[in-house]
Amino acid sequence: MQIAFMAFQGAEDDGIYYQHTQNYTPNNGYTYYEAFISDRVGVIGFGTSTRPALLQVGNTMLMAWKGIVNDGAIWMSKYIANPSVAAPFSGLSVTPAEAGWTNNLAIVGPGNDPMPHTSFGPSLANWNNTAIMVWHAAGNDNSIWYGIFDANLSNQIAQFPTGINSEFTPAIVNFAGTLIMVWRGEGSDDALYWATSQDPNVWYHHGAIPGAGSSFVPSLTVFNGQVFLAFKGVGNDTSIYMSQIVNVGLLPSNTASWVYRWNVPGIGTSTGPSLCLLNSQLFMSWKGDPGDTAIWYSSSPTGAQNSWAPQQTLGNGPPSDPQSLNYGSSIGPAVATFSA
Repeated sequence: MQIAFMAFQGAEDDGIYYQHTQNYTPNNGYTYYEAFISDRVGVIGFGTSTRPALLQVGNTMLMAWKGIVNDGAIWMSKYIANPSVAAPFSGLSVTPAEAGWTNNLAIVGPGNDPMPHTSFGPSLANWNNTAIMVWHAAGNDNSIWYGIFDANLSNQIAQFPTGINSEFTPAIVNFAGTLIMVWRGEGSDDALYWATSQDPNVWYHHGAIPGAGSSFVPSLTVFNGQVFLAFKGVGNDTSIYMSQIVNVGLLPSNTASWVYRWNVPGIGTSTGPSLCLLNSQLFMSWKGDPGDTAIWYSSSPTGAQNSWAPQQTLGNGPPSDPQSLNYGSSIGPAVATFSA
């Protein structure tokens, strides 16, 4: 059984909300994820000014996030409840234990040294049966850092600088032992760059991805033995574009390349999308166009341009309905697969 977890900052507050799927209904050859279990659930003490990160490690779902506006610390929690059971309560009044999460725990460095803070938030990927985290440094420092959790997922990680600079946190994914990282450039540089690694101490920088540019954070996932990339367009272009690595077998030799981008018709975002695998489908979720705080989602059996199901919105009402703020986000969701 596969379940999609979703976590997001609220539309008008710093709360962290989460939901997860249980059942899906096939329709016209596509998979419609028509109901997330219960309403959104907000957890007391969990707050962020940006997008959280989600990752399954072993039999545990891990969530990491930057603190609220003036809190640059990176926090983490683990989901310890049964994901096949509906969350107990909606709203922003549920304790971590009631919501199925451990208490939030600040990330620290080796020997409990202070961990560098972040201005945007982390990304997560699997690495050697544990998790690797990458994050954007705090303030005007555009350097990117990464660290690896110890084997029992404590809050202590060893950190290394990557030598990569970006306006935001990169996306990262593990494909058969090769780490792939994609990031937007600094300042006015909208190009998307990529690097690969078989050892987190050593990264091979490939340069810009041809034809790919974005004003926000991209998303990566592995689907059907392929690496997929999704990203918002440049500047006022709210389209969502995709690309994939055309020859994944060449990743270990650092000679792989990307196919030219394509767009997903009929959808748009002011921030950026998130990707994951769900029950043999490529699943994508995103915040709407400027002025639309609703969270939307769709799925595709292949990821190809015209293979996506019609978009659906999270929650019970249309984006114009104030109640839909209960299901919306100011920056967009993170999604991740949980395989039970």
